[in-house]
Amino acid sequence: MRDSSTHGVMWRLCVRKGGIVRVVLVTQYDCDIVECGGAETYLRNLATGLRKRGHEVTFATSNAAVSELISDGGGDIFHFHTAMAYPDVSEQSVMLVKTLAIPYCFTLHDYWPICVNRMMVMPKQGNNPHICGDTLCESCNNQCGFYIPNPYWFQLLRFAPCICQTQSSQDMFSRHGLMNTHLITNAIDAEAFAPGEFDADNKRVLFISAHGQMPWKGWNQWERIKPLIPEAEIVEVIGGVPYADMPEVYRNAAVFVFCSMYHETTGMAALESMACGTPIVANAVGGLRNNVIDGETGFLVDRNDAQSAANRVNELLSNPEKRRQMGLNARQHILDNFKIDVMVDRQIEFYERTIRGETVYGQKVSA
Repeated sequence: MRDSSTHGVMWRLCVRKGGIVRVVLVTQYDCDIVECGGAETYLRNLATGLRKRGHEVTFATSNAAVSELISDGGGDIFHFHTAMAYPDVSEQSVMLVKTLAIPYCFTLHDYWPICVNRMMVMPKQGNNPHICGDTLCESCNNQCGFYIPNPYWFQLLRFAPCICQTQSSQDMFSRHGLMNTHLITNAIDAEAFAPGEFDADNKRVLFISAHGQMPWKGWNQWERIKPLIPEAEIVEVIGGVPYADMPEVYRNAAVFVFCSMYHETTGMAALESMACGTPIVANAVGGLRNNVIDGETGFLVDRNDAQSAANRVNELLSNPEKRRQMGLNARQHILDNFKIDVMVDRQIEFYERTIRGETVYGQKVSA
């Protein structure tokens, strides 16, 4: 390994042939292999887009892998993700790149650095102050509470360059003390996720939860909605489904119900549904308020109001023309605002600025 006193300088001055950037994506899963949830979809899209432009991408899923890559000089920037909440990739990796002054950044996929409950709304359990149920918290905009689960991690992230994927999540992190946040919206593969032929008689109403029947993903709310939509043909996708199969699931539905009780940073399922021309009825939480245009690409409802959600579903099922137009609006909204190429361009620019030292909080370091 290079001497730490010159390590960061050498890294920053390194000019690679053709402007190629070697990106190390530090995360829980190797997303070239594993399909799971929205964060993994983002990482797969990012890696594919970077490689198409000739950049080098490596997934590191453990502290040992990060250390080995650093020893081999195998990365120009280390891009950390939610993996730090898991034991295989911990603060050890972050401290290593910080100590060696290697460029790094985070993408904040959920709220674990500032809230022990990740802004999830869970039932009250005894006297546990972190399980707040519906207790209101002004700081969190009526989410679960203002608790820092790990002050050490909070200090690591406080001034680090952190990417947020919606204005809502950026506002939330900034409000809770992270000082160096940057907005780069997520993206969707609009070629894979594309509409099918419109069916005016379609009554299929879709609910999806890759995490199973979890209250924080809206299962209990969905159970309250179902009896209120008697004309619907219910379609439930619970647990993992191959990514390649998901476009057909969305495009075959008349309406997608996304009743997450969690302060979603993005809500990738909403983008996927809209890309397929399927209007969405979603709880007005987190980034869904940024990504769903109420009354145009879908409907937003209060997260505790099953009746309003059901009313909107019934409205769309009984009015095929409104459903068709809303689906067209949704598709265009994705094409206009969530292109992978645009997202990747912004990420590359951010990487280059970070390597040059221009995203260091409070200062600009010239290469």
